[in-house]
Amino acid sequence: MKQKKIAFVISSNEIGNWSGGISYYRNFFNLLKNEKNLKLIVYTDSQKFIKLNKLGNFIKIKEVNFLKKWHLFYYLRKLIIFLFKKDLILFNSLIKENISTLSHRKLFKNSKIKIIGWIPDLQHKVLKKFFKGKNYFYREKYVQNEIKNSDKIFVSSYQVKKEFKKYYNVNKKIIPLRILSNVSNSKTKLKRYLLFPAQFWEHKNHRFLIKVAKIIKAKNLPIKIFFCGKIDNFKDKNYFLNINKKISDLKLNNIIQNFGEVSLYKLNKMQNECLALINPSYYEGWSTINEEARSKLKYIFLSNIKGHKEQNNYGAIYFDLNLPEDFIKKLEKFLIKKTYLRKNNFSSINKKFIKKINIESKNILNKEYV
Repeated sequence: MKQKKIAFVISSNEIGNWSGGISYYRNFFNLLKNEKNLKLIVYTDSQKFIKLNKLGNFIKIKEVNFLKKWHLFYYLRKLIIFLFKKDLILFNSLIKENISTLSHRKLFKNSKIKIIGWIPDLQHKVLKKFFKGKNYFYREKYVQNEIKNSDKIFVSSYQVKKEFKKYYNVNKKIIPLRILSNVSNSKTKLKRYLLFPAQFWEHKNHRFLIKVAKIIKAKNLPIKIFFCGKIDNFKDKNYFLNINKKISDLKLNNIIQNFGEVSLYKLNKMQNECLALINPSYYEGWSTINEEARSKLKYIFLSNIKGHKEQNNYGAIYFDLNLPEDFIKKLEKFLIKKTYLRKNNFSSINKKFIKKINIESKNILNKEYV
């Protein structure tokens, strides 16, 4: 069978500050690395960016000037899009490369290239209070354009597909594509902290853990909480600073340590050393943190939202998002019983679940790409 060429556009300008997106693509490409009938081609502004983030040494990287900010062709492309409402420069480049499908990217409907968009979640609809003014407008415009210009759209879970039906009355062209991390556990000496590796966005709910830290301090529990993640926040540029100020004002610096952005090496080390991970998020389409916990065979404290439960993490400890006391109750039990040392059938159960979902996802991709 002749190889089908599948193209992706991954620009450091667009995705560089979204750690969850980078992790998604890393897992996605890893899933397809042995698919001989597919040739994956990534259009990018920087080969260095793709290699630095370990997005796969088996993909073809095509560095192009029209994606490089400050390059003449970058602005020429923007002008053409503005005048003709079509990304003709990208389209012509795809045609020359004999691309059969452009994946995870909107373009415009045409008879030569299949377009499969990608909308990870609909948090701007579900958590409207966190998206005001132009932030809501641009996100909504993006979703509407994807619906209009894509042949199909990948979403990150069945929950998100249900939300599409609810908010847009769109069902047939929406395809849940669940991407998991592989188990890569390493034996490391544990340290007494819980890790929350998330971008500093309001819906991630760092403030909940500040409330938890107050109780930890009052009860003198032998545990710390570490924050790390990208600090850029286009919705609230002061969010990171405000979180740090709150920690300082409440004199919680001995309980919460905020590392901000860390390297992949440092993140991996912190994940291996922690007793457990945490994700108190208000909303997730499909949580990268949950997948990181699964891959490290770590327990994870999760807010009891639908997105978390669909991911079916064997090591999940769910807590009520509105009750810090519920979190503390489960944390105390976790520490007293030393649950973090008891992995039971962690590896085999998670591997079975990963295998099941990977087969499902490969079947979907082979159907849509081939």
